[in-house]
Amino acid sequence: MGNKHISLKMPTGYNNDLIREKVERYLKTKDFSYSIENKSLDARNKNNIYWEMRLLVSSDAISESLPDIQPELYIPYKKERKVLLLLAADQQDFLLHSPFKKPALVQQ
Repeated sequence: MGNKHISLKMPTGYNNDLIREKVERYLKTKDFSYSIENKSLDARNKNNIYWEMRLLVSSDAISESLPDIQPELYIPYKKERKVLLLLAADQQDFLLHSPFKKPALVQQ
C-alpha cells in the first residue's frame, strides 16, 4: 500500500462525494482512502473563491511511497550586545543604556 500527497482546488460548496470523484479521476481507481491534511480558503479574487486542499491518499494502486522527512535546518546566530553611552547635561553623570536592560545612571 502506497501513500501520496494530492493538492486539489475545490469550490466553496463542495462535499465528500466531489472529493472522492476528483481523487478517483486522478488515481484512476476506486479503492483508496484519504485524509485532509491542510485546507485553506483562497479569496484573493472575489469572483473566484475556492478551497485549496492537501490530501494524503492511501491505496494499493500507488506504488511509490512518501520520501523520508528531512530534519529542520538549524541556523545558529550570534546575539549582539550593544551599549550606548550618553553624556549627561552637567558632564558628571553618564547614562549607560543597553537595548535589553533598563537605563542605569552611573556617577563618576
